Amino acid sequence: MNFIKHKCKKHFIIALKSNRLVSLSKKDLLAGKSQIIDSLKTIENYPVRCWIPGVDFPVLIYSQVFNCDSDKLKTIYKKR
Repeated sequence: MNFIKHKCKKHFIIALKSNRLVSLSKKDLLAGKSQIIDSLKTIENYPVRCWIPGVDFPVLIYSQVFNCDSDKLKTIYKKR
């Protein structure tokens, strides 16, 4: 993430694993207080600004759930 932001000078969207650690403030990050993304309920309603250990800039995280049955999933992957 640091490489893309600083060296490539680009903004990006990526998927994060649900067990990724995040802090809700810079103060919490510096104090080592982090929690897993799955424990955050507020990200389902609107983007939340947070800090990820090892990343030197804040990020916005947002949860989006896709409901797909097996036929739709097969159709999507058949196109790939």
